[in-house]
Amino acid sequence: GYGAPPQQGGYGAPDPNQGYGGQQGYAPPPQQQGYGQQDFNQQANLAVNDMKNAFANPGAIGAAGRPTIRAAGRLQIMLYAMMFGGPIVLGIIGGILGGLLDSAALASICSLVGMLIYFAGAIYMLITIIKMHGELRSVAPNLFPWWHLIIPYYNIYLMWIVLPREVGQAKQAVGSREPTRSIVHYIFFFVYALASDLNDIARAQGTQG
Repeated sequence: GYGAPPQQGGYGAPDPNQGYGGQQGYAPPPQQQGYGQQDFNQQANLAVNDMKNAFANPGAIGAAGRPTIRAAGRLQIMLYAMMFGGPIVLGIIGGILGGLLDSAALASICSLVGMLIYFAGAIYMLITIIKMHGELRSVAPNLFPWWHLIIPYYNIYLMWIVLPREVGQAKQAVGSREPTRSIVHYIFFFVYALASDLNDIARAQGTQG
């Protein structure tokens, strides 16, 4: 008689290693390590050492040297954390504790510590910029002296217009094909932009060497 058709395999769970059409599917990208406490400690130790060397031998800060590789993003984050995060957080904490304990002195102490952290960050940023200026000058000998960067208003023109142009010419001189960071980077993330461009120059010099 008319029997039941032969059974076929049902629709089971797909093989995680197989994609559409029996081919290997799209696997999620491997996770990357984030910015952890160890990275922050390394950057903090580097900052302390740079400041110690700067105060021990001020004349060597702007000395020309071969461009070196820096963790540009971490450096910018640390500077912003010192100059803006520290004072804001301590100001909030001081205001809350001062109000709860009815102690104006405690609020003032927290604000003072926040300002000290801000000035430490500003000094470290200046030292870092002077060092990077010296490294760039080793590739661009006609670059303006570093102390021009501390002249009010004029330094804005140098940092946003002149330095990116000099960096672009330096990249061409060493044969780097990486584009210079945009003026937006130099306006809002100056340290990151200059450090990243110097990293490109250092890599190009390493390739040539």
